[in-house]
Amino acid sequence: MPAGCGRQAPARDGYSCAVLFDRLQYRRRMTGAEVSEPDIMLGARLRAGRRNKGLTLRQLASRVGVSPQLLSQIENGKTVPSVGTLKVVVTELELSMDDMFRAIESAPSARRSAAPGNRVPKKTEEPGGPVFRAGSFAELRMTGGVVLSQLPTGILGGGIESFVVTLPPGTASSTDGSLIRHGGTELCFIYEGTLTLKLGFQSYELKVGDVAAFESSVPHVYLNDGDVPAKAWWQQTEALSYGHWPADESQQQA
Repeated sequence: MPAGCGRQAPARDGYSCAVLFDRLQYRRRMTGAEVSEPDIMLGARLRAGRRNKGLTLRQLASRVGVSPQLLSQIENGKTVPSVGTLKVVVTELELSMDDMFRAIESAPSARRSAAPGNRVPKKTEEPGGPVFRAGSFAELRMTGGVVLSQLPTGILGGGIESFVVTLPPGTASSTDGSLIRHGGTELCFIYEGTLTLKLGFQSYELKVGDVAAFESSVPHVYLNDGDVPAKAWWQQTEALSYGHWPADESQQQA
């Protein structure tokens, strides 16, 4: 039994620790893989949010522009979403990215050292203090090894979400480079590597020191076509999601 997850422990997002533990054990037996407990908790939180909105998988998938099969895999912890997919699903369900970070903190492995690849937050060294040390930020590890590190912007209020995003070479902020759009605005400051921003029908190369700022309702995606990881400070306002646009308009995004 995972540490801190007894059979009689309180339910988390509609699922008791016993149910989550049984799911983990079953998948480990069937696949022989080490399943990430935070993946299970993240998926359970999204499922609870969808059910609270009274939506079926197909209804939610239609709204955000992905397949019901992909949503099912995410909800069951069988796959990790891209940053773009997670963003549009979260906003469609009127949740926040902070809800996602809190979900993974509830995983039993968040209370002990996690295996590589687990999306478990690291604790701040100075709780309640004004300084947050390097390495103390909560992290979400997404498709392709993209890492989203949460910055402590909650004290600012106003629906602002700020992150440091790391995109390894050959990765994108959305699945298969599909464009996403959502309400609000966003700002991206590059401080390592280079990124390509596809914004509507235009493409822009972003180098160290460059800043992109635009209305998020314009379909967009960030891509790392370089040979080294790219890092950026990413700030967004919370807003309603409009979903995915296909990268190739002649094809329908699955």
